[in-house]
Amino acid sequence: MHFSGIDQPGVQDIALGALANDQKPNLHIIPTLIVGAITGGNKDWDVTITVGNLIAFGESTVPLLLKRQPNQTLHFQKAGLTARPAAESGFAVREGSQLFIVLENTTAFDYPTVRARARFQDVEVCQATADQSAAGNPGDNKHCDNPALWVSFSVPKYAPVTLRVTPAPEWFRDPQTTFPKGAKRKGVLSLQFLGAGPAPAVYEQALPIEVQFDPSEGSIFRNLVRVGIWLIAGALLALILRVTIPNYRRKSVFKDQLRDAAKATHAISDDVESMLRVLLRVERINLDRLRRSAWISGPSFQDIAQRIEQGLAILKRKIEFTRRLDTSRGRKSILLNQDVPPTRIAAIDRELDSACETLMRDQLSEQDWVYIQQHLEAADKLLHEPTQEEKDAFQALLVQRWKAIHDFFGPDGQKLKVPLSLAGMESAFPSEECLPKAGDGDGSQWLAAAGRTRADLQLGALETLRDYLFLAPAAASDFRWTEAKDRLKVYCGTPSIENLAAARLLIRELADGVDVDQIIEALRACEATIEMSPQSVLTNEKARLSLRFKDPTLNTAAARGSILCEWAFRTQPKEPPKPGKIEAPATPPQSEHGWEIYHYFAEDVTLCDVVVRFYVKGELVTGTRPADQQPAALEYKKPIRPLGPARDYKVWLAERFERIFPEALQLGAALLVPLAALAVTQADQGSSGSWWELLGVGFGSETIRGILTGKPEPSSAPAQPAAQP
Repeated sequence: MHFSGIDQPGVQDIALGALANDQKPNLHIIPTLIVGAITGGNKDWDVTITVGNLIAFGESTVPLLLKRQPNQTLHFQKAGLTARPAAESGFAVREGSQLFIVLENTTAFDYPTVRARARFQDVEVCQATADQSAAGNPGDNKHCDNPALWVSFSVPKYAPVTLRVTPAPEWFRDPQTTFPKGAKRKGVLSLQFLGAGPAPAVYEQALPIEVQFDPSEGSIFRNLVRVGIWLIAGALLALILRVTIPNYRRKSVFKDQLRDAAKATHAISDDVESMLRVLLRVERINLDRLRRSAWISGPSFQDIAQRIEQGLAILKRKIEFTRRLDTSRGRKSILLNQDVPPTRIAAIDRELDSACETLMRDQLSEQDWVYIQQHLEAADKLLHEPTQEEKDAFQALLVQRWKAIHDFFGPDGQKLKVPLSLAGMESAFPSEECLPKAGDGDGSQWLAAAGRTRADLQLGALETLRDYLFLAPAAASDFRWTEAKDRLKVYCGTPSIENLAAARLLIRELADGVDVDQIIEALRACEATIEMSPQSVLTNEKARLSLRFKDPTLNTAAARGSILCEWAFRTQPKEPPKPGKIEAPATPPQSEHGWEIYHYFAEDVTLCDVVVRFYVKGELVTGTRPADQQPAALEYKKPIRPLGPARDYKVWLAERFERIFPEALQLGAALLVPLAALAVTQADQGSSGSWWELLGVGFGSETIRGILTGKPEPSSAPAQPAAQP
């Protein structure tokens, strides 16, 4: 030490004060002092001193006293250990590997016992492996709060020690999101130096350290999977709330509407043609089958729902017009019991038949709907009480018809002249009292007196005799014509709507040359068969059933109109009754009338026996049997097995899988790319990483919403202004 401006000091003049240390502020130690040689002169002196009993680590200060007064301050710095990376690139470690920290002792002091603990992101690790030393102890991470259980080792002077630390998994996670994320993170390596003795003093050193932590690929992948699962859960929640539930409600609305349509179709009476009734029911069943096959969570539901809506709109329109048609036919049947001219009834039939024929088409254009509406309105108009103008027009028509009849037969006094071909049928012609009087040239007074209905019936009878006159001379000697002549005389002699219809049918039979007896003989000779088109019918498919004769002339014979052909359908359900369960009564046979009808077979039918019987004038036609047996009803039978899907659970499950799997695959493929991109984005930039936040991100993604709902994501680009011409 150098002293200046003083007289030569003595050994007893030099002393040391108390030692102060930054690590131990409350520790007061008086170091030892040995004073050596004192040299110099002229008040400048150099003194050699030796200071002992210093703190083993850190920076210490000791005041140097001269004659009991502070003269100088001695500073002692023991650097302790320095930390450096094992590689020149700096501290870096990948998850699953060890962090290497090289501790160097650059002083001439030995550190017999050193403890170490690393802390990053408030997570401590005190278990590590050091170079083999006498004070070696691996430490225990479970008790990092106890320094005695830290990793310990000894460091010789001027020697390095490599510390191998197994990083904590939290060190590779982002502190905000807890997601694996590579980054440089700052931490502290705490070292404790123990002195000698039974109760050694402990000195500490805190080394700041910055390490590059890189998570492993497996950890990143697992994190992406975890993030993706919650995003998928959010997307599925969005699928349920935004797609599945609305589609389910929409599907339920379709079910209710189809149920109402089923009630409406079953309420249509048999007065409507069977083809139209079957067509409506089959269309409803096909729409219901399409509804049941739709997957409410699939992307194709919107297309199917649109098809169902369009089909329902057309079906409801058809049902509405058919019910109007049914109502009109019922009102017409009421008019038959009233004083209504047959010409008016025939006009109503023509209007209703035209509307019905158009309704039975599979495809209807807007012009067809207008055409149906016009004919139904015309029929409704005819069903109401005619106006005075209509009555006058109808009376004018009757006047023209009377004039045509009068000119055709010619006058015979006050009566009509009976042609020679109609000899013997004078009783079919009206008497003199029932014809216009002298002076009533156009018959208007006669029409007013007799009434429009009676005049219409009488004119219809005379027109029927006129039509018969053109056919009678060709086969006047035929027995059939003679018998028909007697029947026609009765029909036209007592004109009524029923008799006139029978008379016209009789004339058609005579024109065809086929009578009812020939039809019955052909039926008894089994010269007819039940034909079905298509030949192999599916369940809930429209089928045409007809009774066809081998002789083609019989298939168009008017005589068939005199025979009532009744069809009965005796069905057997697919599922037999369960053991111990009371069997339900047999389903009553369904019936239709006509030589050609339409029918469909429900899904629960495995076998249907079609039975055809025949009635003539209300009496059942019987077949020929041996003499020892009673005559039995003449019947034609045909068993029909409709083709339908088997009710096998495995088959049903396979069909559902084959139908739903492609849609689910399409939906998953459409969501794969946005979900993967969203998972990577959230893994890199997530704010907290909470499951509920990831769930909300998956739920609120506009891209996912656009894919689920089928609506394009709104573009954020501003609209370009239109170019000015």
